[in-house]
Amino acid sequence: MSKVSAEKQTEQELLSMAFDYLDAPDLNLSGDAPKTRNVTGTFKLMDRHIPALREGEYTLTLTQSVEGDGISGGNTFEREQKIKVVSPNNGLKPSDIFNVFPPEESTGDHSHCLPHIVFKRSTLPWEKIGFDGNVKTPWLALVLLDETETDATKVLKPGDKITIHSSLIPKGNLGDLVHAVKRVDETEMSIIMSNRIPRHNATSVAHLLALDEDRFPDGAIPEGEHEFTSLYNWRFVCAEPEKQFEGILNNVSSGLLKLPDTPDNEVFNSLFAKGFSPLPHFLRRGTQSISWYRSPLVPVQKVRSFKFNNINSSDDLLRFDKKSKMLDATYASAWELGRMLTLEEKDVANSIYNYKRSLAQQNKQSQPDEFDILMNDDDNQAGLPDDIKVWLNSLLFLKPVPFNYLVPYEQMLPHESIRFFMLDKKWVQCLLDGAMSIGRIFDMKDERKQKETEEIDLNWSGFILRSEVVSSYPDLEIMSDFDEPVQRRRLGSDVIMCIFKDKKIDKADVFLKPEGVHFGFSKIRKNYKIIIKEDNGRPTEQMFNVQFENRMMNIDGLKFQLEGDTNSADLALQLMMLPKKVRFNAKG
Repeated sequence: MSKVSAEKQTEQELLSMAFDYLDAPDLNLSGDAPKTRNVTGTFKLMDRHIPALREGEYTLTLTQSVEGDGISGGNTFEREQKIKVVSPNNGLKPSDIFNVFPPEESTGDHSHCLPHIVFKRSTLPWEKIGFDGNVKTPWLALVLLDETETDATKVLKPGDKITIHSSLIPKGNLGDLVHAVKRVDETEMSIIMSNRIPRHNATSVAHLLALDEDRFPDGAIPEGEHEFTSLYNWRFVCAEPEKQFEGILNNVSSGLLKLPDTPDNEVFNSLFAKGFSPLPHFLRRGTQSISWYRSPLVPVQKVRSFKFNNINSSDDLLRFDKKSKMLDATYASAWELGRMLTLEEKDVANSIYNYKRSLAQQNKQSQPDEFDILMNDDDNQAGLPDDIKVWLNSLLFLKPVPFNYLVPYEQMLPHESIRFFMLDKKWVQCLLDGAMSIGRIFDMKDERKQKETEEIDLNWSGFILRSEVVSSYPDLEIMSDFDEPVQRRRLGSDVIMCIFKDKKIDKADVFLKPEGVHFGFSKIRKNYKIIIKEDNGRPTEQMFNVQFENRMMNIDGLKFQLEGDTNSADLALQLMMLPKKVRFNAKG
């Protein structure tokens, strides 16, 4: 092959890859703000959490008496204030619910599990009096129907009516199926379990029913079919064992965050191995080219960069790669991104501008290295206003960085994959320098004819997990050995990124927290059993059979086997399925 045709073929391959990028499928990444995270630890189960004030109208009476020398009598004042405490009556909001199990619209082998719903408010199940007038009876029940008992395709809104046979409602055991949880961070939640396991190879619908005394003033639920109010409902399919928590994760591929090799092109493959991607590059004069770009998340432990002082434009950071005869726009892109993101934050941009002016007035010809200061967490040397520190810290952890700057190609992070990386500190330094370039007064351009290169050892690392398990299990726990990430962030509905400080990780452990797992049974030779646990949750060698009728658990029979004064917290402990850990390695 001639040199001209070889170069032409290389150019065609680059054009194809670059425009594949422009036409890449939508990753459906919303950039959802991360939710509050809890540290792994112990938790406390409570059989109930009755609120101080239940639903109803109350009158507060405030009395004040003024006494003292020279004060005549009759100086007593009284004021009444009526208040009304309300609870959900015709439906729950999504904000009231932490999660449900099995996950909504999921498919998995849930035939040995009891569906449950978790509320963010620990008092919710007891905020009204139950149908029997007992203050300890919850006013809510979770009932499971399969497609032979209801129209599983019909969508019911919270508050809609549904007809259910009363035999499916555990009227005498409502209190046994509801408990509260106090977590290690002092937050409290409440959980309601169903007493019924799903039908295998069928669609099931779970309904949260309102059973308060206002709806059943006679203190009893009529026998036979009756109309109930469904405050919340969700559906799922019971099938395919591989769609369970472990099954999903067992199908997750692991590796490094990079493009796959392309046949017969060693130059490309060597750059791909370092995390580079060919992307469209629009030059200042309006022409279009293709340049190499590398994310701050790199698949190698060392990167080659060049030394620079604070610069005036991103062009100063462009580098020409002799082997591929293309520009490397990696650090130029990072610098320009930092500048553009900061300009969008007008208050921060003005603060940086005023900060630079104050430096000029003090005749300071150089600025502190904000990157090293932030990395070393040394606020005393920064001399920066607080709002600038907060902004630079968010940039340090890549919080405002768009997803396509982190993962330029979808092939780098396909569905059901975990990809490991090292954090390129030079990239982050360019991002911060671009942010701090606003209002730059002095010409800091490097006048050296040839840029000096340097090799940098990277010591921050992490991984990105893209999987159905991220969206289906919001209470995931992720660690590497016994180390927790210094930064954990949801990048979308099914994508999560974890960063570890001053550590190179090559493995990731994914598991459910004890208070976030499901309830159910061990299935041994077609029999359902529970393994008895001690008060601290450790399993014993003792095992009991569980009896069912119409897939409904015999709660009284199980409590009889457990002996003693078994309350809902005790029962939840015995039904709790212990969390299982799945480990991923960087090398796959």
